[in-house]
Amino acid sequence: MPPRYIGCYTDDKKPGMRDLQFSSIDGRMTPVFCSDVCYRHNYTVFGVQYHNECYCSHSYGAYGVGNGCSYTCSGDSREICGGASMNSVYSVCDKGMHGLKCNLKCPCAPLCTCHRLNASII
Repeated sequence: MPPRYIGCYTDDKKPGMRDLQFSSIDGRMTPVFCSDVCYRHNYTVFGVQYHNECYCSHSYGAYGVGNGCSYTCSGDSREICGGASMNSVYSVCDKGMHGLKCNLKCPCAPLCTCHRLNASII
């Protein structure tokens, strides 16, 4: 299942202040490439930024909605990979994936199910 686009969100470019946590930079960057990276590291959402940057997390939007996501992806110029300090944010939609941080809303609902640590469905 391809990643689901959530929207364009502003980011902070200062080190340690990024909205999304884990990062990867690669010349083959596309939303699907970034989704694969974040899925392998058990994250539930990701953002692509500045042509070739991938950021993974379990939450997003700390700096608000943005409107500068217009940069093409280094791995496929037909796709958009954010902008300067702008994340094109997607959810990693895979059934069973979203039980890792269950204090957060499941970004793929109703396509996935979130479970609390005590295994009750939320």
